[in-house]
Amino acid sequence: EGYQIVITNGSDDEAYSEPTGTYTLSGAQDFFVYPIANEAAVDAFLHKKIGFYDITNIVRDTMGAVEFMKSPDIDRIFETNKIAYTTAKTLIDKISR
Repeated sequence: EGYQIVITNGSDDEAYSEPTGTYTLSGAQDFFVYPIANEAAVDAFLHKKIGFYDITNIVRDTMGAVEFMKSPDIDRIFETNKIAYTTAKTLIDKISR
């Protein structure tokens, strides 16, 4: 099964806070891919390269691009970290302002 992240439109008003996407954390790598993608996207936002709502798309698409691994070893974890960072940066560059 796994944990589920619900990505909302960021509204504080519950009437307008509808989910814009969901992603289930299903593999061990998701627990370190998510923070890498999020950090890259937030950094790009803070440097005015992407919009606020682009953050969720970058995170979702980066997580979806990483191959599922049930029990990764440390070498695969480092390799996956590089792939996640490169993927997030590529996605950011595609939509960069």
